[in-house]
Amino acid sequence: EPIKIYHLFSLFFFLFISILSYKKLNKPLWLYSTLVVLLPMFSGVHSSVSRYLLAGFPLLIPFALFIIRKKTVFYMYIFMSLLFQAYLLNRFFNFLAN
Repeated sequence: EPIKIYHLFSLFFFLFISILSYKKLNKPLWLYSTLVVLLPMFSGVHSSVSRYLLAGFPLLIPFALFIIRKKTVFYMYIFMSLLFQAYLLNRFFNFLAN
């Protein structure tokens, strides 16, 4: 199912950002952001991963600073986000049509 792929990709994206932001965030904030996402993952329930990722929002601060400095990464991120949004809208409208 595509939603499982989305949840898996989101989780790997979070882990990637968590590793990159280790030195850029202060340690208590990094630890909070990491644990608030990883602890529910250890329970074995991987549905609604994006809901847990919202609680780890401080990890997005170094990511935002990174993509602001690198314009090519910024435009690639915007393009991929728009492409994914178009895909999700297409699936939603196909769901409504059935």
